[in-house]
Amino acid sequence: AVCDGIAMGHQGMKYSLVTRDLIADSTECMVLAHHFDALVMVPNCDKNVPGLLMAAARLNVPTIFVSGGPMLAGHVKGKKTSLSSQPLMLHLHKVLQHRRRALQDAPGASLCHNRSLWL
Repeated sequence: AVCDGIAMGHQGMKYSLVTRDLIADSTECMVLAHHFDALVMVPNCDKNVPGLLMAAARLNVPTIFVSGGPMLAGHVKGKKTSLSSQPLMLHLHKVLQHRRRALQDAPGASLCHNRSLWL
């Protein structure tokens, strides 16, 4: 799902609510394609919750729905840190950029999703 915090203030804002429908559609697709008899859903985001509820209602299969709730803050080097903290996000961004560069130089994988898994 699109992260509202990252998408705010530019064109990405247009896609925030659309992801609810995308989540519902993709969940419905997987359930029907694999002929699931029932579902257990554990969402925790303001887009995942309605998207999964929409899917469960459309599918009409027995569903257990348990809210995951907000993510608790952790500790990094003794300091309380959450995913929204800027230093951590900057570090993750740098790590992902490095990983992208490394994968671009790697030989192609035998399965298409292996190469894009960490992009």
